[in-house]
Amino acid sequence: MKLPTADAVVVGGGIIGTAATYYLAKAGLRVALVERRGIAGETSSACTDGLLLQTKAPGVKLAMARASIRLYRQLGEELGCDLEFRNEGAMITAATDAELEYVRGLVERLRGDGIPVELLGGKAARELQPALRSDLLASTYCSLDCHLNPLRVSAGFAGAAKRLGARVYVGTEVTGIDVQHGRVVGVLTSGGRLETHTVVNAAGVRAPEIARMAGQKLTVIPRRGQILVTGAIRPMIRGRIIGARYLMSKLGKAARSEENPRAYSSGMLLGQQASGNVLVGATREYAGEDPSTSHDAITDLARQLVQLVPGLADVQIIRAFAGLRPATPDGAPVIERCSEPEGLVVAAGHEGDGICLAPITGKVVAGTVGGRIDNYHQFESVADTR
Repeated sequence: MKLPTADAVVVGGGIIGTAATYYLAKAGLRVALVERRGIAGETSSACTDGLLLQTKAPGVKLAMARASIRLYRQLGEELGCDLEFRNEGAMITAATDAELEYVRGLVERLRGDGIPVELLGGKAARELQPALRSDLLASTYCSLDCHLNPLRVSAGFAGAAKRLGARVYVGTEVTGIDVQHGRVVGVLTSGGRLETHTVVNAAGVRAPEIARMAGQKLTVIPRRGQILVTGAIRPMIRGRIIGARYLMSKLGKAARSEENPRAYSSGMLLGQQASGNVLVGATREYAGEDPSTSHDAITDLARQLVQLVPGLADVQIIRAFAGLRPATPDGAPVIERCSEPEGLVVAAGHEGDGICLAPITGKVVAGTVGGRIDNYHQFESVADTR
């Protein structure tokens, strides 16, 4: 069966794919989104919810995060839905001398990049967040850090794109990309063929498979993150709390090693949701495509939680789940227009930064498809909030 012709076909219905679909449709293109499961049915529904400047690598990624958060501030109104966006700040805690040394260096670096971040002593940190352990050495605090609901964002992007004329095919598998004479001419799906000259590969951990269909190699590695959810409790945590160990794991050498396929690390990243539940993460581990949880990891996270926030010692853990993050060897996302085949655009490899970077990534994709830019290093030319 032949489906309607599209100016661009986006593969992947997570937060990156739906963002790309929305901004392409907003630019006036006829867009089709193809998703094998449901909107936000995989990684985007199995993640934490922070929009955190403090956790971003210096350089382009940090600058993109700032631009993306500016977009988020007006995005709920633009999409016509409540994204549960909250600007409540975030803290990175230090409980050991090594962690204290790390956060001191982090604060110096962030201030050098123009991020308004404070270094608080233990007493001041507990005044801001009374639930923290009594012997905490120090904490950072950044008032620009925010959080929201990734499921609402993905659904909001998809719904707004549909209102702009985009077609959304869920439960539809991409089975091939037709490339002729060096350019994309169509996409084969389980629901029929889509004629198009542009494919946006936003398929997350499945992005390498989609790339191979177009004759390209893409190095995106599944990285598992396990998360706990507590029962709903009275308001206790404001904003987001990140243990320095988590960030040291994220930005450290072990976090980027592909040589050890079973590498494991973990640290605290937690916050209380609007429902009263506390989201507790996360592990960082290479486990292939296995999305299951493990007893050791759950126990590890629970132990770290009680150490950092003793008042949660008796709270009930009601759920544990895991998601596969699309990681790259150097930690940088791949957002670019490919030179071959013509018409292939990649937006993948965001790992745990996809939620934060989704709006600016969508704008970059629209810019590359429109021929205005080639990759995310030129994001500033499309980062205005109009």
